[in-house]
Amino acid sequence: MNLELHRHRAEAAWPVLAKAAERNSLLTYKELSDAIGVHWRVANLYLGIIQKYCKEKDLPPLQSIAVNAKTGLPGNGYSGSSNNKKAHNTVLADVYKHDWSNHLPDFSNVKF
Repeated sequence: MNLELHRHRAEAAWPVLAKAAERNSLLTYKELSDAIGVHWRVANLYLGIIQKYCKEKDLPPLQSIAVNAKTGLPGNGYSGSSNNKKAHNTVLADVYKHDWSNHLPDFSNVKF
């Protein structure tokens, strides 16, 4: 696995996710991946970096914005909440109210 490549993808995805959070909206893995120019099947790799970063920095799980198109929930590997709508909506409320505009992440020390 190319960690630097996935860190770069996480950096590209962060502002897309932050903008969706400002709009109180979700993105499918495909929508997010299309926005940064990659195939949706690698979303778990760059979202995993964002998830770990948010945990390390005690931030709401920004990666929870990205969901499976069929279920409307995050997929395997997501640890922001229980994998049900009620728990996910509770977490999303925290993500939506957080001010992401001034947060520029540094993924250089995030390891998989």
